[in-house]
Amino acid sequence: MAGALFALVLYLPSLGFPFVFDDHALIDAGGNPIALGGTLAYRPVRYASYRIDAALGGSPLVYHAHSVLLFALLTALVARLARRLGAGAAGALAGALLVAAHPLAVEAVAYVAGRRDLLSAVLGLGAILAWIDARRALAIALLLLGAGAKESALLIAPVMMLASLGGVATRRSGDRRLLLLGGAASVALVLAYGAIGPWAPAPEWAGLALPGRVLAHYADHLLRPLLLAGAGLSTEYPDLVSFVERVRGGDLAGAAPAWMSVTLMIAVALIATTVLAQRGGGRIALVRGRSLPSNGPGGNAGDDASAAIAAWRFIAAWASLGAAALAIWGGLHEPGVDRHALVVLPVAGVAAALALTRLPGNARVAAFALSGAALLALVPATREQMQFWRSERALWTHTVAEQPSAARARVNLAGVLAAEGRYGEAARHLGLVLDGQPHFVAAYVGRAVVRCAQGRPVAARRDLTRALSLGAEFASIEGVGRDCPLPEFAAAAPKVGVLPAAAARLPVAAQAPAASSAAPAATAPPAATAAPAATAAPAATAAPAAASSPAAAASAPVRTARDARGTRT
Repeated sequence: MAGALFALVLYLPSLGFPFVFDDHALIDAGGNPIALGGTLAYRPVRYASYRIDAALGGSPLVYHAHSVLLFALLTALVARLARRLGAGAAGALAGALLVAAHPLAVEAVAYVAGRRDLLSAVLGLGAILAWIDARRALAIALLLLGAGAKESALLIAPVMMLASLGGVATRRSGDRRLLLLGGAASVALVLAYGAIGPWAPAPEWAGLALPGRVLAHYADHLLRPLLLAGAGLSTEYPDLVSFVERVRGGDLAGAAPAWMSVTLMIAVALIATTVLAQRGGGRIALVRGRSLPSNGPGGNAGDDASAAIAAWRFIAAWASLGAAALAIWGGLHEPGVDRHALVVLPVAGVAAALALTRLPGNARVAAFALSGAALLALVPATREQMQFWRSERALWTHTVAEQPSAARARVNLAGVLAAEGRYGEAARHLGLVLDGQPHFVAAYVGRAVVRCAQGRPVAARRDLTRALSLGAEFASIEGVGRDCPLPEFAAAAPKVGVLPAAAARLPVAAQAPAASSAAPAATAPPAATAAPAATAAPAATAAPAAASSPAAAASAPVRTARDARGTRT
């Protein structure tokens, strides 16, 4: 309970934050959730949670409060599971506090669109705890709900099986069949709501090297705040996005972490073999057929030792499985983003709780002292990271500062600057994007909007012509044409024979401006098409209906190429 209260207090500032970035693709101007997908809403449990928020008023405050409460519940579940596996009260509290204070959780909590990861983690942890407590029906129900929040919850069914095989949950006849049915139903649900993968890296050197690189990235961001080295976190990590392309281009030195992938796979295989190989006898068999003590070590010394071994074996297997999933899926879907770390953050907290409980004498005192120091380092880092989600401007300014090569972030920052009338600065950022990525269509369309507002119709038309030749959708060009308040716009149009016939239909500014406009859209630049499929280059979603000026058109965030189908937000 203390850990949950700590999480609530820590994240109180986020209650005043507005919607940012992909929040606008999920929630309309009236505070109602947008049902992405087909008959079944994409990630239906997340959508249902948004419906609850809308029923309670639909303000950003309500949405953020819901996320903070979910995170408080997550920290309480970490403490509860740690106690269930034999940790003492002080150790369980310390583990929960370390999870609550870690800046890797900020994106999932302070960003409303991160609700998917938060729900998946809460429901998954609840399913594991219910399975260990022999509440099978509840465990399977929570497993299905977790999969309905995000497909990463598919990892929970194997973890539940490991709990039974490792001796931390009572083994019953029919457990394997029940888990197989629950896992199959979860997979069917994920496919039904439209999660289309990819599910595995490309079978080539670059693809096999990517998981090791991703795992090194998350290990760095997990440990760096503990070393007072700053969080170093961002909303995107272009180095990971371009990693596969660099390796394919011959940068074998950049693939050095590939050995980590092989090591990880071997470790998972060894742990799984160890668990499956236990056939009774020896100390581990003492915990077969019963669950662990609910309030820490108890019984005779042999039972306590066996329970401790079983708990550690389960935690090691769970952590390895989570690391493998994070390394593989975390590199295919928005590589390196912080919220993916919720796959491993709870198990890290439980492991810390067990370690603090089992250490002897002076070592235990020293470990608690180090945990206190770590907490003092984590809280300021989390508070600082939280502030970057307080507005679009803060978000993209920070991202560009942390990752200067983040093209999407620069385009979005340019949109914010244009909305403020700072056209020169906006044009500078867009120019930097095009210097590095000359095929980035959204940057051409955005710069056309800015140049139109600056009274430079010839330059604006030149950018639109280039965007259209690179494959920009006519709707995005049409929106810019409607909004540009310059009679000379049409006169400045060059006659380019290679453009599609749609180019000839560009509206002129002399026509009455429409009440709405489409935000800049983009197709994937050639440089990004070889990157992991889930990191296809930015595209735009429709701007709010009220947008009727170049600045408003430019300010709509550039998102990802799959947002329109709901498979990325």
